[in-house]
Amino acid sequence: MASSGKLVGPSIPVLLSVAAFAQTGHLDGTLVNAATGEPAPNVRVTMTHPPEGPSGKGIRYGATTDAEGKFSWAAIPAGPYQPGVSKHGFLVVDAPPMVWVQPGDNPSLRLKLSPEAVISGKVLDENGDPFFRNAQVEIRDERGNYAGNAMVDYRGDYRFAGKPGMYRVRAMIYYERRPPETRSDGSRETVYRPTYYPGSPTADGASWVEAKGGVEAGGIDIRLIPMPYILARGAVTGMPLSPGNVQVRFTPDGETQPLETEVKNGKFSMWLIPPGKYSMMVACQGRDGRAYSSAIDEIAIGDEGSGNLALDMRPEFELAGRIQWEGSPPPPRERQPKPSVRLNDIASQTIAPRRIGEIGDDQAFRIPKVLPGKYGVSIGGLPQNVWVKSILVDSHEIPGHTLELRTAPQEITVRLATGGAQISGTVEDATGPVSGVTVILAPDEAGFGEFNALVRQTSDSGAFSFDSIPPGRYRLEVDGARPSDGQPFETLEVSETDRLTRNLKIEHGMK
Repeated sequence: MASSGKLVGPSIPVLLSVAAFAQTGHLDGTLVNAATGEPAPNVRVTMTHPPEGPSGKGIRYGATTDAEGKFSWAAIPAGPYQPGVSKHGFLVVDAPPMVWVQPGDNPSLRLKLSPEAVISGKVLDENGDPFFRNAQVEIRDERGNYAGNAMVDYRGDYRFAGKPGMYRVRAMIYYERRPPETRSDGSRETVYRPTYYPGSPTADGASWVEAKGGVEAGGIDIRLIPMPYILARGAVTGMPLSPGNVQVRFTPDGETQPLETEVKNGKFSMWLIPPGKYSMMVACQGRDGRAYSSAIDEIAIGDEGSGNLALDMRPEFELAGRIQWEGSPPPPRERQPKPSVRLNDIASQTIAPRRIGEIGDDQAFRIPKVLPGKYGVSIGGLPQNVWVKSILVDSHEIPGHTLELRTAPQEITVRLATGGAQISGTVEDATGPVSGVTVILAPDEAGFGEFNALVRQTSDSGAFSFDSIPPGRYRLEVDGARPSDGQPFETLEVSETDRLTRNLKIEHGMK
């Protein structure tokens, strides 16, 4: 029978009590060469407890592999650890970002050692000359996640060493956001926007760079794109009295790293903001103990800049509503937390953590301290195949699970459904069907809330199947493998009635 489970997420610092660390577990494993599968002897393996405290230093435990590549700890404190190796030019690949040690014996680990993959090249100005002043190169993986960065030296050269994979490479120039220099000869400063390899202002126009273990992908030269020296400015209304430092946040379309500028006397301005599309918002904590925020505005800044931007702040409010079922609700589960409606902040407002309201027997809920913003609405305490079909806000129905609030609504109804789509297919390499590999279906959009990635093992015929999938956008991939064409695995847009077939072709030798 196919089984499901949770995909291990990104490593998160966890504070554990002294009592938790008083318990120990036995941990062992084997380190093998990722390319050949042969044991890797005489290599130091480390397990590091996530950084905690102001020093940011983790507790590290080490062991050296024997002739068969085996390592072990007879007694290691229970808790989460980040695995690694201490061998120059090598790293662990295809390992979970976090290993949990439980009291007692734990399943044996199998870690893979690979030579580092190297990407190198030059950063060039529009004339083809080396550029290095305040320049840095950022590397992002095929999912858009930050993978690392490399400094640019005085010759314009950079060098990045990391895990094998497919990457996009971007040069970033860090400027002091000030007005342009005063010049009397009619010239203006030349400034450059963030530029993807080989010379694109957006990720969509960038070329992929394949980085292989033990191989240097050289000549990845980035020619910077000049941008106008523009200004974005505007005003903020509805601010609380004496709020302290207040920042307007501009988040570029498709990016996660925002640009911020201070609000002074209700006004704000930002020099050297690259032209493009942004999400703009402002939030702060008032002296009255309440949080304040504007709604999220989608704006476009052109080559001439923008001088009439406006944001209106509102205080937090209580969101009251009820749920409504399409069809029959699932039976209640024993010893489970009460069902709840959850607001998952899509915009990552640091002062607006996830808000939760329990669903009462009358199907009503109340969520305190909600701010204007954009949220993914999810349901906790119910089976995973329960999903938000639509949201009724003041008699206006919004399909899907995304809720945008500019003010406090008078009434809200969350409509729920069960069941969903089906995705099935096979996994093959150059020799035919591949059995026993892990296929992962993971959400590829913000605000999905409680949906955990689904995991299936392929059968003897290489087949897999996922059922009762809520509508949304997903990534479908094979754990630890790459498609045979070297490109990232595809994303899928799934509706509730879809019955999809996706056959995955992976590189030879991933069995």
